[in-house]
Amino acid sequence: MTDVFISYARSAEATARRVAEALRAEGYEVWLDDLLPAHRVYGDVIAERLDAARSVIVIWTADAAQSEWVRSEANRARAAGKLVQMRLDEVLLPMPFDTLECAKLVGWTGDLDAPGWRKVTGSVAELVRSGAERVSPPSPTAVRDGASPPRPRGRRLWLKAAAAAVALLTISALLLWGKLRMAPPAPPPSIRSVAVLPFRNLSGDASLDATAQALSEDVADLVSRTGLNQVMPLTAALASQGQSLDDLALGRRLDARFVVTASLRKSTPGLRLSYRILDTTSAQVLVAGDLVSATPDVALAERRLALRLFYACGNVMESKLLAEELPKPINDRDPINLYARLAKVDENIRRADVPEAERLIGAAEAIPETSDLKAILEMGICETYGDMITNGYASAPAQRLTWARAALDQGARAAQLKPNASSPHECRVYVFAALERWDEAMAEARHILDLIPNSANAYQDLAHVEFMRGQFGDALNDFTECAARHEQGDPKDLGLAHLFLGNYAPAIDNLREFEVQSPKDAGGALFLAAALELAGRHDEALVQADLYRKLAADDADWRLFSQSHEPAFLASADAIRGALHRLGLDAPAPARPPSVQ
Repeated sequence: MTDVFISYARSAEATARRVAEALRAEGYEVWLDDLLPAHRVYGDVIAERLDAARSVIVIWTADAAQSEWVRSEANRARAAGKLVQMRLDEVLLPMPFDTLECAKLVGWTGDLDAPGWRKVTGSVAELVRSGAERVSPPSPTAVRDGASPPRPRGRRLWLKAAAAAVALLTISALLLWGKLRMAPPAPPPSIRSVAVLPFRNLSGDASLDATAQALSEDVADLVSRTGLNQVMPLTAALASQGQSLDDLALGRRLDARFVVTASLRKSTPGLRLSYRILDTTSAQVLVAGDLVSATPDVALAERRLALRLFYACGNVMESKLLAEELPKPINDRDPINLYARLAKVDENIRRADVPEAERLIGAAEAIPETSDLKAILEMGICETYGDMITNGYASAPAQRLTWARAALDQGARAAQLKPNASSPHECRVYVFAALERWDEAMAEARHILDLIPNSANAYQDLAHVEFMRGQFGDALNDFTECAARHEQGDPKDLGLAHLFLGNYAPAIDNLREFEVQSPKDAGGALFLAAALELAGRHDEALVQADLYRKLAADDADWRLFSQSHEPAFLASADAIRGALHRLGLDAPAPARPPSVQ
């Protein structure tokens, strides 16, 4: 059985030979297609050798990405769970290989200490070791083809042989029992690992089989793009179909901590997705629910359901990660522990949290580039800086500018490490908007929409920039698009867009809806009071003003008025503040920050 099969495009032949030589020097048996026998069919030999290999290295280049042979070999290796990827240039990997880890070896000349090469050899070692364990040794008592078994030489010899066999079995059993007693328990699966099982079509309509499959593939793709979760290849789950395994058992076989499973049904006029997220270590159902997309457009319904299940997965798995990591001792060298602490600080950051946030940022910056969590840490740095800027925590304009530049740099680096992730661009949207660099903010938001078409978050980001820019009509349209994709959009966003646009009746309706959804949110009461006052409903406005006084813990809701210098924004903000003044609400708003270009 070959240890390594190497797949490559002909233009990368020199590098393929370099890879083979380096691996052979480490003792691995390597197969290249220059070992093809002259009398065999090319495709048959390739399939035979690839299937027999314990690991498959695919060398991605621009030519390889266009090669049907390389893509076919990569797909076959991915299905078998033995794919190792490396790339020699900045090529965008074809789907679905762009969702898997790929060692970056741009300009590699054979340096065996390069971080990317160490990642390749580490994966090969693990696959070869696990592959060797799966191969059963030949029986020592096997009889050669065509040979007759030896004849027994009497009863006494038979009894001696039987006694010896019993003794041998007893000794073997004792040795095995001793090894089992001494063997350490298998380590639990990584808290980042998740298996998205094939979704079931229970609609009774065979035409929705493809929709159910597309749903599971889209959810797996979206989860893998976060940079935090390690998603097992969907084909590995498909390979297990037909076996009598429940979802938990299948998740454990795949060494996944979390299992996502769902079933699809019709729900006139759209689709219903019933889902569960399981924890394989505790055998608990962490969350279960139904998602409904009430549109007759099956493709649009599928996309909406995939996005909403993706958000549910993200919330559950990150909450579980924080719950397990935060009680542990502080370890600034552990990327997971550091990520959890950074996320916790950023969750509801206050001015008093700034020193700790800056300390965590420094620790995150010190994590080496070779860590596969580097990108998610850089996203966290960008988001934390962005929140400190937006909340007005900078002590001076110079500090605000320093934070902004650092946030944009970290977001850009995270985007390079995870080109298919939307989070780095979303962070940059809000930082550019805080700097009032509107065109750059809009470009980032549109890029998110290109990455994840029909994303509710992308439309929300577009609307945020348009709103701060004073383009309230455009913002209202995009907030509406966002709400249509969430099917329970944020009525507060819609209410504020109507309020700043001067549409007071729909603003009141939206803000009352938000009040029902979030009765303890002081901001809803504040802006509803303003809308009622501007609509001439003074008595009702006074009631809301009193409610705001009871709910407000600080002046955070007033910061909205200082987020932009655009004339249209300032004119509407001044009108709303005047209405609040008439209601006796005059919380001191922070000074308007200078424009930072």
